[in-house]
Order: sequence, then structure tokens, then C-alpha cells
Amino acid sequence: MKFPRQQFETFCRHLVLNSKEQGRVPFKWNGAQVRFMDELEKGLLKDQHKVVVCKARQLGITTMTLALDLFWLFRHPGAQGALAVSTESVRDLSRNILTNYMDGLPNGMKVPVKIDNRTEIRFANTSRLAHMIAGGRNSGALARGQGLNYCHMTEMSSWADPEGVVS
Repeated sequence: MKFPRQQFETFCRHLVLNSKEQGRVPFKWNGAQVRFMDELEKGLLKDQHKVVVCKARQLGITTMTLALDLFWLFRHPGAQGALAVSTESVRDLSRNILTNYMDGLPNGMKVPVKIDNRTEIRFANTSRLAHMIAGGRNSGALARGQGLNYCHMTEMSSWADPEGVVS
């Protein structure tokens, strides 16, 4: 599969980030993000669809992957994605980042939101991103019956129940 890198780069150039040091700034890829995208692209060309990223903290990979989630859901009507995180606070932070991204995009680049709550974001093109907490007692049933096209799983070392990974 050839990833539409050029379109994704254009999409990212229109995103605005909240920087601790500088306030609201345009999304400009750093070296770690470029390398992540290079490796993702190589894998997709080889039809590899399971991606595991082992990394240091504060490299901007979460920033990149949340942008990728939004880009994918906008580009593919009816896509069913999930974001599985370790805690409610990580879910809330991720939702905040996604909302910030959407608010900053020009109208021609975004899909209207139909539902936005703590369990999902559903778009007018029928795509959705389910928000899942994988750190609790019932994570062994995580994502069962959801009919997902993809799952973005993060902070997996903090998941309380290893069965959530299997699920």
C-alpha cells in the first residue's frame, strides 16, 4: 500500500499545536517524526500493517499519530478506528489534542463532527474514533464487537490488564 505522504504533509502543515514554550504554533515535523513517517511508509509498501514504536519520551510521536488518526478518518468515509489509552486523563488529553487540531483546520480540510463525547468522535462521513480505556479491570474485552478497521494503542506499558493487549 502506498501511503499518501504528500497529502498528509499538507494536512499537518494546517494543524496548530499548543506548545508549552511558545503557545499556539504550526505543526512542523521534527527529526523523530520524519523518521517515524519514513519507517511507516516503508512498512506499508511491504504490506506490513502492525506497527510497534518503542521510543523515548517527548519525541512528538503521539502528536504525529493523533494527526494521522484524524487524517485517516477524514480521508476514508466509514472508517472505524479506536484510540486505546491507559487512563481517563490520557484519553481526555488526546481528545483535547484532536479537538484543537480540528478547530484549527480550514473548513475545506475537515469533516464536520456529529458526535463528540468521552466514548467517541463520530464524523459526518460516518467515520468514527472510539475512545477506550485499557487500564481497567475489563480490558480483556477491549474492542470486542466494535468492527474496527484499526486501533491506535498507546502507553501500553501502563495497561493494568495484559489481556487487553490480546483482545
